[in-house]
Amino acid sequence: MIAFRNEPKRYFLTLAEIRSQAADYPRVTSITGETFAVDQNGLLMHGGPYRIREKPTPEMVDVCLRWLQRAEAGRIKTPTLNSYTLKHAVERWSREYISNGSFLIAADQLGFRMVQDDRTWRATLNMDIGIGRRWYHQQPESLYWRNGAKA
Repeated sequence: MIAFRNEPKRYFLTLAEIRSQAADYPRVTSITGETFAVDQNGLLMHGGPYRIREKPTPEMVDVCLRWLQRAEAGRIKTPTLNSYTLKHAVERWSREYISNGSFLIAADQLGFRMVQDDRTWRATLNMDIGIGRRWYHQQPESLYWRNGAKA
């Protein structure tokens, strides 16, 4: 978390502070045309309480790009799979930690359709991605793959 040098006991930013700091963070675009600033955790200024973390690293974005290039075969128009679920699949595939924000940036760069996940207050850090469930369930890194056969 970005530290407060002058106020060490303060843990959360105000909305105005986040807006000013988020100006130079990477942005992703949803199918509705909305743009969102992204940090390591996901969408900024969503969820609660407000916070801002470091920017996603290019190395993590590159790993996500490699995995998402495989997902081209499963691309669909309607976003259905949650970015947080998919980032965990990338972690199992790459055996490296991947941030949710890195996954969102990579999906945006490759033009996957995305929409903000608003099912719960916590989910608002995430987006639903246009990758088909059928393709995802056939991947060894999915949670639905058991001993080399689909569950």
